[in-house]
Amino acid sequence: MSRGIWRTLRPRGMAFRVGILVLASTLATSAAISWVSVGSLEGFLRSRIDQNFPELLESSHGRLDLWYRQRVLDFEVFSRSEIVSAAQHSRPNSVSEVTRYLEFLLASFPQYEGLLITGADNETWISVGAHPELPGSVVAELARVDGPTVTGLHDFGGSRKQVVAVPLDEGPHKHLLVGIVPLAALAEPILAPDLFDSMVGMIDASGALVAGEIPVRSLAGVPLTDGVQVLDDGTGGQFVIAARPLGRFNWQLVVSQDYGTAFAPVQETVDRTLVTNLFLGLISSLLVLGLVAWRMQPIIRLVEGAKRIADGDDDVRVSEMGTFDEVGQLARAFNEMSERLAGNRRELETRNQELISANEVLEQLSITDGLTKLHNHRHFQDQFAKEAKRTERNGDPMCLILIDIDDFKKLNDRLGHSAGDRVLEGVAQVMNSLTRETDYLARYGGEEFAMILPKTDLEGAISLAEKMRLGISRLEVPVTGGDGWVQVTASFGVSRYRESTFVTFEAADKALYEAKGSGKDCVIPAGED
Repeated sequence: MSRGIWRTLRPRGMAFRVGILVLASTLATSAAISWVSVGSLEGFLRSRIDQNFPELLESSHGRLDLWYRQRVLDFEVFSRSEIVSAAQHSRPNSVSEVTRYLEFLLASFPQYEGLLITGADNETWISVGAHPELPGSVVAELARVDGPTVTGLHDFGGSRKQVVAVPLDEGPHKHLLVGIVPLAALAEPILAPDLFDSMVGMIDASGALVAGEIPVRSLAGVPLTDGVQVLDDGTGGQFVIAARPLGRFNWQLVVSQDYGTAFAPVQETVDRTLVTNLFLGLISSLLVLGLVAWRMQPIIRLVEGAKRIADGDDDVRVSEMGTFDEVGQLARAFNEMSERLAGNRRELETRNQELISANEVLEQLSITDGLTKLHNHRHFQDQFAKEAKRTERNGDPMCLILIDIDDFKKLNDRLGHSAGDRVLEGVAQVMNSLTRETDYLARYGGEEFAMILPKTDLEGAISLAEKMRLGISRLEVPVTGGDGWVQVTASFGVSRYRESTFVTFEAADKALYEAKGSGKDCVIPAGED
């Protein structure tokens, strides 16, 4: 087979799709043949599960019932201890002896994570282990206890636990020996599976998992009928499940198994059938694929040419194949289209470059003050926020200077706005000439300017402000009228960066206000209050 034919065998090509269609037809035939045998095997496995699951439920129910009986028996034995009896009659040293006794029991019986003795009004008298105080729901239930009992689930700080209790005496204010049982005590020794790859768990009346393990955390709203059911696990999978009422606490025992594991023999039969037919389908598909690929070569060349144009290649031409059928006409139309696209692309690149240049100019104008050619108020706010974050991250010093031209309104009223504009331009030139490359100078608004000094302490900022003040005071601005010249001064408020941009700006603004009130033409640093 030639190299040109192999190029047609791409996954998204027409030849490949025809081969896939042949393969799919073969697999469909295989599925139909396998259906009857798979169905009969699945029925056989279902009958085995119907027999084994009830047996596992019965054995788990017996173990669980025995476990609860043992817990009650434990506490009946504990309550008969002479040490506990001594505590009831308030004998000397009884509290310490009972405490040591309970600690011994807690260490010897890992089923409990806390032991307590409650006294009058069910208040905790002695406790060891976890949960020295009982939740209110437990206290309320224990108030009605008149014999050895195991309670339902109660919330102990976010986790659900059970309580075993036995009265130590009689009367409305009887003493109780209480044990706290974590659900983990049920999960491992009592509900351990004894059927291949099966899981056993308990659910409460709401369908929530109490202990053990099932494929989902809750069976709320799922009607558990007698016999075996197939349910979804919520993640796209399925599991086989059977349930039996527990009798205690209105709970149910549940045994479950992954559907794929339970019916693995069925899947093995399906796999063997599909593999055999897949082999036959591949043979047929390859034969069809070779035939279609040979007839698809001219179209493939047109497709490759179109991809080269899409990738930006302007000089793409394909052979017109010397035929006058549809494929030959398509090749000639393709070449004409390629020539037009090349011309259009060149013109578009020229227009794009002009647009980029115009956008760069507009971007610069949007952040520049038109009169002073300094940065404007909006760009200052953005830059101030960025420098503040850098200062907070690196711990470097930073200062802010606010500058206000003295008596600028009077100058405007006396000489006119044209003279005011020349004053603003002259002051901006003086300050800009003294600005370092790392500093940031902007016209904040009207006759006010703002300057950010990264990596500069307060002393350095004051020194620079003094240089600018002197430079401005020596400035002579040519104006119309009078003697043709006007001299101006400026006031400066300086603040180091503190807490936030807002606090820093307020401090510098307050210092500027003080400079104005101190006779103007001066530099005032912000106080450290």
